[in-house]
Amino acid sequence: MIDKDGSHTYSKVVKVSFTQSGSLISISPNPARNSTTLGFNSTIVKGTVSIYSTEGKKLLAENIANANAYLLNTQHFTNGLYMVEVNTGSNIYKAKMIVAK
Repeated sequence: MIDKDGSHTYSKVVKVSFTQSGSLISISPNPARNSTTLGFNSTIVKGTVSIYSTEGKKLLAENIANANAYLLNTQHFTNGLYMVEVNTGSNIYKAKMIVAK
């Protein structure tokens, strides 16, 4: 930036990183067929895994405790896009899941 008197200064350089919302959750495989594994990058001491349709309807809610992963049975889901939500009590993480059979 140049001032009116011709002097200039530089601001401090700051690294900014953006992570995908719900980065606590990894879904593999995605798209899912009959099942998929939700992996967590830290242990969920106590929480809830919920699955929502694109219309916002809650299709599933399961309590989890002391979990690094959760095996999700997707056999009863039709093909489409779903929102996975993990609520730890202090944070809510979301990720998109596709079911394609």
